[in-house]
Amino acid sequence: MYTKKLSKILYITSILILITISSNLVMAADDFREDPVGEKISTSSVEVDSDNDLVPDDIEKILGTNSGNADTDGDGMWDVYEILCGTPNGGWQDPLIYNERYAVLIVGGVRKAENHGNYWNELVMTYDTLIEGYGYKPENVFVFYADGDTPNKDNMLWVDRCLVQFGSIASHRNMIDFDASKDTILNFLAYELTAKMTIDDSLFFWVYDHGTSKDNKYAGICCWEYSVGCDYRLYDYELYHYLNMSKYAQATFVLGTCISGGFLDPKFTPNVITLRDDKNYYYNLNDLDGRIIVMTSQDARASHSWYYLGFLYRFHQAISPRSLIGKPNFWSLMTRTAWYNLGFYTLTTPDKDRNRFVSMGEAFEYAKNNDDFVEPHFLAYIYLFNGYDYGDVPQYYESSDGLGYRTYL
Repeated sequence: MYTKKLSKILYITSILILITISSNLVMAADDFREDPVGEKISTSSVEVDSDNDLVPDDIEKILGTNSGNADTDGDGMWDVYEILCGTPNGGWQDPLIYNERYAVLIVGGVRKAENHGNYWNELVMTYDTLIEGYGYKPENVFVFYADGDTPNKDNMLWVDRCLVQFGSIASHRNMIDFDASKDTILNFLAYELTAKMTIDDSLFFWVYDHGTSKDNKYAGICCWEYSVGCDYRLYDYELYHYLNMSKYAQATFVLGTCISGGFLDPKFTPNVITLRDDKNYYYNLNDLDGRIIVMTSQDARASHSWYYLGFLYRFHQAISPRSLIGKPNFWSLMTRTAWYNLGFYTLTTPDKDRNRFVSMGEAFEYAKNNDDFVEPHFLAYIYLFNGYDYGDVPQYYESSDGLGYRTYL
């Protein structure tokens, strides 16, 4: 009797939830964005749109794009994306200029006993999001992982291999380009990346790894230790010098390591823990030329980001499309929704300005506000109870005010 009543209540509740979600989706579909030239770009426009790219022909005429070609400059990014997220709205993508998008994804893991299974899982999800969700060209996404091989008995303990997402190894055997040793990374930055990138291109630089420091002055990334005693620590000043060789229109750095806040000058991270003796204000990531955005999972202390529900997991939630962004359509342009928030299933979106795209600034806000290791979240309190005297304190830097909120992948 009670079981039948409970089942009926659950059934009715489920129907009400589905109706509510459907209503929200319909409302989102009716939204539109008004661009700086005063014209409306709508998903339900009745105006003439010869190339079906969701940009009416009259607007394409004003902007100079080709109304007969959905991708005027042929760079793989559709006109509607480069208009809404690019130079017409203060971003870096130009609908009239061929822009390449490059990504460098690094998981060092240090050695077998410290190469966590979740490192691999997040790497796979980020790679898939760039390729399938944002249309990055596979040849422009460079993956550095451990010893250069997928998780196996030689580079990961069996306990961590048990945590690797089922089927991800077989489906991503060709994803890895290089091992993640310090020499390999620096050689690539010095010779290959500099030869590829131009001033019209963008760089997305993502690291999920252990962190380190030297002399309480320099922050570092722990690369793969290919032999006992080798130099596997890549420090901030080294990364600065090698990255500064490249040209780009814009660069975004996302670091999920311990002490990652040390990659920023202390003057840009007030009221948090910094590296005490970091007085050299010239060799951190914020010192790079051009349009720069830096996000870190922590200040100059140990980070909990390597766990699920940490900063990088939430960042990935924020940028992950609800559907694949290929040819624009209603579903691919609709506001993305992240479901998990503070342990409850709820419709919360990182897309604060409701333009159907998530900027880097919005992604950072979402990751910081939903990182379960940031106080006062539940898991942060568990860590405090178990002897830790702090939670995560994610850091953010942009080279000009509002840049991160005008920058998209």
